[in-house]
Amino acid sequence: MNLLKTMICVALLFCALAIPSQAATALPGAKDSDAARRAYFTDLKVISNEGRELRFYSDILRDKTVLISFYYLDCGTVCPLQNKVLAELQNLLGERLGKDILVLSISVDPARDNPELVKAYARSWNARAGRLFLTGSKLNVDWINYKLGYYTEDPPTHKATYLLGNVKSGHWMTVRPDTKARVLADNLLKLAEGQNAAR
Repeated sequence: MNLLKTMICVALLFCALAIPSQAATALPGAKDSDAARRAYFTDLKVISNEGRELRFYSDILRDKTVLISFYYLDCGTVCPLQNKVLAELQNLLGERLGKDILVLSISVDPARDNPELVKAYARSWNARAGRLFLTGSKLNVDWINYKLGYYTEDPPTHKATYLLGNVKSGHWMTVRPDTKARVLADNLLKLAEGQNAAR
């Protein structure tokens, strides 16, 4: 009986570790057309911390290399730690931030994370151009999070891994939530140049 329990635990652990990479590899690739990428990621409207209403694919993702993280304003655990790392990351990216590389944080609690609160939150993390905190209608943001593999009904249980990708080439990867800013920057620059990034 103990052997059976051990085998079940190992199988469950294997499945749990495999899920993030499967979600990332299911995203559109280089062979997909621009229209197919837009259809997959959606062109639903979101609101940035700058107060601008943007279409998710056409105005944000198209032809960019991105790091996507997920947050909610009442998060007192992993979100502040990640935002500290991402504040450092935006400095490491220099002039590339906002041009061909974006750092996005998408709310997992858009019903509570209204645009005015998100604007103040982004300001508290010194968000520069190219570092966007996104919110919007619950329907739109939930659907985008679902398409990315990060939807949750319970914000405190949201996945904390980073999602990095070159939208045009279709190269995507998930990265541990405790990854340092320098490693994130190196991976983003490699993805932007079409090289294989290291996990």
